[in-house]
Amino acid sequence: MGVRIHFSDLPGLSDALLTALESQTDPFLAPHVLVPNRNLRRWLQMQIAARNGIAANIKFEYLEQGLVGILRNVAPHVQLADPASIQWSLLRSLEATREGSDSIDQFRKASRYSYLFRDYEYHRNRTVRQWQAELESTLAPSANLDIFDFDERVSESEGHSWQKSLYQAMLSILHERGMHTLTELGCATLEGERIPAGAELHIFGLSRMSRLHISILFRLALQRDVHIYLFDVFGPSIPSADADGEIHPALKAVTERDYIHIEANIPDAEYSFQKDGLELIYLFQKGAEFLNNHGAEARWFRHR
Repeated sequence: MGVRIHFSDLPGLSDALLTALESQTDPFLAPHVLVPNRNLRRWLQMQIAARNGIAANIKFEYLEQGLVGILRNVAPHVQLADPASIQWSLLRSLEATREGSDSIDQFRKASRYSYLFRDYEYHRNRTVRQWQAELESTLAPSANLDIFDFDERVSESEGHSWQKSLYQAMLSILHERGMHTLTELGCATLEGERIPAGAELHIFGLSRMSRLHISILFRLALQRDVHIYLFDVFGPSIPSADADGEIHPALKAVTERDYIHIEANIPDAEYSFQKDGLELIYLFQKGAEFLNNHGAEARWFRHR
C-alpha cells in the first residue's frame, strides 16, 4: 500500500494511467478515477476506448465526491451536511445572537461565514477539529484527521472567540438535525483503520488540493494503492529522473500558519507560475513522512 506520484505532460500521464488500469486483475474491483472536471473525464474515456475498444468498469468522479463516497461506504449512517444546510444553520445562529441589522444583512453574513468555515475545514483543520471536539455531539471526539504538523493557531485579535462560538452554534444545530461535517465523517471512519482494502484510487490532473483532502488520501493509502498524476510544469525545480524514471524531491519551505514559501532557485515570475504545484509537492513530501511512520511509502516518477 502507498502513494505513487507521476509527473508528465497530458499524453504521458494518460499512458501512465492506462498502464496502471491494465494491470488491474480483479474484474470485481472497478478502478476509481477522480478528475477535476467533466471535460477531462470525457477525454480520458475516449483515450481508454481508443486503446482498448471500450471504456467500461471504471468509476469516474470528482475529488470530494469520490472521497465522500468511500467514507460513506464505511459509515452509511452518517449524514453529511450540504452547503445549504450549513448556511441555514449559520443564519439561525446569527439570528440568535442578533448579529446583523436586518435579515438581508444576516443572510449575507451567513454566506460569508459558510465560505470562511469551509476554508478553515480545508486548510486549518486542526483548529476546526478542536472546536468540534468540545461538543459532546461530535463524532470520534478524540480522533484527528489532519496529517500535517503546522502552526495554525488563530489569535484573539482575529476574532477567535467569536468565530469559535458561531461555529459551535452552527454545528450544534446541524447535529440536532442528524448532520455532520466532512471532518467528522472522516474521523469516524479513517481512525482505527476501518476503511477496508479496495480498488486502486487514481487522482488525475488536479493542480490544487486542500490539506484536508490530502490528509484523507494519504490515510486511505494505508489501506489501498493511490496514484496521483500531476502535470509536469516544474523543469529544474524538481530533480531529474534516474534510469528507472524515479525522482526524489527534497523541497524545503518556510511555513507560517497557512503561508508556505518553497525555496526554489528560479525567477520570481517562474515561481509565481509554479507556486501552487510546488506547494502541493511539498505537502505530498509531508504526506510521505506520514506514510513512512505508518509502514507505507510514497514513490515519485517522471515520465517522458
